[in-house]
Amino acid sequence: MGPVEICQDFDKLAMIDRYTYDMTDAGFVEYADSRGVLQLARVGEYYDMVADHSTDKARFEDYCRRNDRPGRPWSFEYEVESHWEAFLAVRGSMQDIWEIYYRLPRTVDGIRVKRARKKAHNLPDYLR
Repeated sequence: MGPVEICQDFDKLAMIDRYTYDMTDAGFVEYADSRGVLQLARVGEYYDMVADHSTDKARFEDYCRRNDRPGRPWSFEYEVESHWEAFLAVRGSMQDIWEIYYRLPRTVDGIRVKRARKKAHNLPDYLR
């Protein structure tokens, strides 16, 4: 396997629409954090929405309404839409780092082993 790099292309990351990453996998969360990707997911409910692959735009908009900024309400015509695109890119980043994480060799008692991998569906070519 050649060098592995985290995708930096915002548009490509936002286009990913199938997710298999598992944020309950402590090793993955630690790896994502060490690579700087996890900080994009923030904390609290935003983190929960990233972890939940079924989060849709309606739930995201509801989150924005409930977390309105004092004196500066969201402009739903532009601002929330741009934040939704950024949210999609965050989830794409998590999927990208998941694919990298599961390609890494593992060792058990000094013996190299491969970890069982969840089947990824419909991934863009650059993630295969």
